[in-house]
Amino acid sequence: MTANPAWHERARRWLPLLPALLLAGLLLPQVLPLGLVASLSPFGRDQGIFHYEGWALLQGEALYRDVRDVNGPLTPFVHAAAIALGMGDEVAFRSATLVLDVLAFALVGASLPGLVGGDHGAPTPSPTTRAAWALASVAVLGSQYLTYDYWHSAQRETFCNWFLLAAVGVAFVVPRGTPSKEVRSSHEVPPPREARRTRWLLVAAGALATVPAFGKPTFALAAAAVLAGVIAEPGGRARRAAWWCGGALAAGAVMTAALAATGDLGIFLRVSAHDVPAMYRFIWPHPVTWFFTDNPRSEEMWMGVVATLAGLAAVATGVLPRRALVLALLPVAALLAIIAQRKGFIYHHHPLSVASRLVGLAIVAAVAGRAATRANLHRGLAFAAAATAACGALALSDLDRSPHERHRTLLEGPRGPERETPAYFAGFPEHDFRPWDLRLTASWLEANTPPEGRVQMYGMDPYLLYLARRRSATPYIYAYDLSAGAALSGGQGLVPTAPQVEVILGLRNAHEADLLSRLEARPPAAFVLVDGAPTLTYADALADLSAWCPRTAAWLAERFEPAATFGAFRIFLPRAAH
Repeated sequence: MTANPAWHERARRWLPLLPALLLAGLLLPQVLPLGLVASLSPFGRDQGIFHYEGWALLQGEALYRDVRDVNGPLTPFVHAAAIALGMGDEVAFRSATLVLDVLAFALVGASLPGLVGGDHGAPTPSPTTRAAWALASVAVLGSQYLTYDYWHSAQRETFCNWFLLAAVGVAFVVPRGTPSKEVRSSHEVPPPREARRTRWLLVAAGALATVPAFGKPTFALAAAAVLAGVIAEPGGRARRAAWWCGGALAAGAVMTAALAATGDLGIFLRVSAHDVPAMYRFIWPHPVTWFFTDNPRSEEMWMGVVATLAGLAAVATGVLPRRALVLALLPVAALLAIIAQRKGFIYHHHPLSVASRLVGLAIVAAVAGRAATRANLHRGLAFAAAATAACGALALSDLDRSPHERHRTLLEGPRGPERETPAYFAGFPEHDFRPWDLRLTASWLEANTPPEGRVQMYGMDPYLLYLARRRSATPYIYAYDLSAGAALSGGQGLVPTAPQVEVILGLRNAHEADLLSRLEARPPAAFVLVDGAPTLTYADALADLSAWCPRTAAWLAERFEPAATFGAFRIFLPRAAH
């Protein structure tokens, strides 16, 4: 029986739109309130660390020279920009980053209908269709984001995802390559305006894909996946690669110049190339098998494998065009990056979980876009319905396990700094992170030390310095630079050998010598020890300092005396004689 022409035409017009509207309508009523809850959550340790680094940068401190870290400069830059724009408060910062998350999700979602638009008879996507898929992407990708609690959201990987998703979205709107046998036909040569647009889009895709590597070098794998998608289709591959690489080089140059202007490039390169592989990689490592078995997010690892296979199958069968190869490669890049870091922190999985859901979204969009062109429209509808149902079920399962659900009461209370009470922080318990004690300590330091005075910490929470508005007395804001027990212990499958132990101890000894020389040259206004801080060998911070840095401990005992204690935070002030 021949299909009704009018009904068929309506289906062609609406079918690419309906799955997106269904996903958005089903999920957004749950995603939006949970997103608001997430914005009202406090900082964890890492957000506080980088907030201090960003603030210190704005105070004229040089990254890596005055603030030692093993991470790239992108994250301090993000925090510095937020503080400079008046978003230093935790809620303001989280709200701003969530807005950027939404924009990144929407941008890549809006690009998905164009993967098949104009191909195999599929209609070119309208602005309405792109808007609908932008909403669907916010719904589905937002659902996976909300599986990460306050500690593991607004993290380095999430900031890197902004640029990576934007790079994928831009790459998807680059006009398709023309098969080489057709390039020779003069009528296939694109007009100058379209050629210029193509070049600028390729440059933008290369630049956006490169920036995340300045957050973490492992994102270079994701950048390579974007490039693979750009050159996957025949015709003009060399030209496309050249323009993409031009954008990558430009972004690299800008980021390097920004680092040179705000930090010490030489120290950064030395730490990244030497200190990280020599010392820091031995802190809390896991074997490869752990990531797929005992890892709290092992299901995400296996989902990444499934997403890769599904993406490759979709490209091989023509469901997705060749340029969508990037979607199949992004989960692989994320898997390799997680394993390469060996830590298995939950926030490391952000690029993997977003890439896996993006593969599913793209397949739904492609199936819906092609279904209207099938001779058997009913079969196309069935395929589109099945793909939409699978994608929606996965997103619903993400929302069901969202940790933000238990904090909905935050919507009923104050949303400014006045919300920060012991009861508020008690709702976010961590065994070695004490945000209320930290704030009490910061208030005491702000009231009892001069504004220009510096504070030395022996712990892992320099957010204290941001709250007290005091700069660090030395670059050493992490105890593991001075207390090497965690690095020397190693982990399963990665324990330092005798020669490597000597290198670790040599680095530690150099750090202490540098620390002590700086303290002697410019004594701090206060010295804060944090009991039970991560990576300490002994829970008692003074005992740990005495064991690992005996000369510094002796200097502290001679020149400073206990002044106040707030839980795990012990404050020492200079003796009157000094």
